[in-house]
Amino acid sequence: MAGQSYEKMSKYTEAIGMYHQVIERPGIDATFKAAAKKEIDRVKLMVKKNSE
Repeated sequence: MAGQSYEKMSKYTEAIGMYHQVIERPGIDATFKAAAKKEIDRVKLMVKKNSE
């Protein structure tokens, strides 16, 4: 949810960082880690599209 909040504030680097924390944290279910990876990919694609 913190990642989504950063996205709403257009702080995409911070959002990606939050999603990375989910992936790196031990004990998090693999389903959530996979979802965080998808969010990272989505945010990166959005940033790329906005910079073109």
